[in-house]
Amino acid sequence: MLRTYFLKSLLCVLSLVIISSCSSSKTVSNTEKVNEKESNKQVLSKTTKKNKKNKLNEENKIYNNTVIVQQVGPDCGNSYLLSLNEENKTLLRKTVYELNLPESLKAKGLKVSIKWRKAKASEMMKCTTEGPGYDQIYIIEAEKVQRSNNVKLK
Repeated sequence: MLRTYFLKSLLCVLSLVIISSCSSSKTVSNTEKVNEKESNKQVLSKTTKKNKKNKLNEENKIYNNTVIVQQVGPDCGNSYLLSLNEENKTLLRKTVYELNLPESLKAKGLKVSIKWRKAKASEMMKCTTEGPGYDQIYIIEAEKVQRSNNVKLK
């Protein structure tokens, strides 16, 4: 009988130790989960800040291009369409609406050298959707490209 009592007591003690260690590991797991969530929040916060910084840099980036002035666009007031001489990865197409092109340079077929950036939301024109959609660019500087008087030798 003493032996039975001893075995029962031993089983109870072992059960308590096992239960105790299980509940303690759950606490560690919950703590680890909290730490992991905090770590994820920090990574997300850093990524979000980096994306905002990249977007800000993209909005303020200045480009140089030569363009050909086209006609007044079909659905954005009196803004002219410009054809860029080369592709630009930040734009959907090579044809864009101009913002801030001097009146003296608004002549169809004129070749113009421009310094520009993407238009900010506050600067964009409200256009109808009658024609195709074009990006809008804000022109910082513009000047007429002078024809060179190079003579081709034969």
